Amino acid sequence: RGVNLFQVSPRAISNVLRVKVENNHPHSLTFFIETLDSPVPVTVLNQSQGLRVASQQEITLPVTLLVEKADYHGPFNLVLRLRSEDNQIQVTQKFRFLGPDPATLPR
Repeated sequence: RGVNLFQVSPRAISNVLRVKVENNHPHSLTFFIETLDSPVPVTVLNQSQGLRVASQQEITLPVTLLVEKADYHGPFNLVLRLRSEDNQIQVTQKFRFLGPDPATLPR
C-alpha cells in the first residue's frame, strides 16, 4: 500500500516536506517559507521566527503545511517561496498539496 504523503487530523490536512537551505553569503541570514497562488488558506508551521542559517552553512528540515478541513476541496497546486529577511534572495518552487478525496472526510 505504501506510505501516505499527507495526514488527516480532526481539524486539518497536513503535508510534510523536506527543505534544504544553503547560505553562501559572508554573513548569517534568516529565511522564511511562504505560500503563493494557493486557492485556499495554507499555514506554514513554525515560521514566525524564520530559519537562521550561518554563513557558508546549510540546513535541511521538515516543513509542515496545513489546510483546515473546512477549506479543503481536494489536491491543489501552489507555489512555495523561500525568501531572505531583507528580500534580496527569493526562490520559488511549485508544489502539489496532496490529500484524500474530500467526499471521504467526516465533517
